[in-house]
Amino acid sequence: KLIGAGTYEAIGRIMKSHNFQMLTDVYGNIPYTDAFKGTNLPTPTYDKSIDIYKAIFADLDAAIVLLNNADATATAKNPDIATADLVFAGNTTSWKKFVNTLRLRMLLHLHNGVAVKTVAPGIDVAAQIAKITSDGFLGAGESAHINPGFTGTKPSPYYKIFNTSESGTGS
Repeated sequence: KLIGAGTYEAIGRIMKSHNFQMLTDVYGNIPYTDAFKGTNLPTPTYDKSIDIYKAIFADLDAAIVLLNNADATATAKNPDIATADLVFAGNTTSWKKFVNTLRLRMLLHLHNGVAVKTVAPGIDVAAQIAKITSDGFLGAGESAHINPGFTGTKPSPYYKIFNTSESGTGS
């Protein structure tokens, strides 16, 4: 465990938030507070999707606090972050934009009723919008997608089998 590795911790919080946001959007109520208790709790309690969204917003706030902390994000406390972070190579500004893009997506889902069927009780929408506009969000040409090195001559195994081979012929 790296002590004080704020960038790594922030990225972990952001990715956990991203994954749980997708899970609750797809399945609705899911285990969240009891999710990682393993065999100690074989039948976890299901949390309401609105409560999960509130927890995600809080986790994203905590991630932003870490990303804004120069001491916690110092290179010495986050060794190899530029190569270990496959998404943004340790760029905290890009991670903040991703956080705000995730916030924006969550607000849209709340508004459109994907995550909950009522208005978002307990979520200060105006405050979330203010956070989004303060640091910005991912724009045109910016993405959080990962390419682990696939090219035309070294395609994804799935793509190679079901679409096009290295030689450009159909599979």
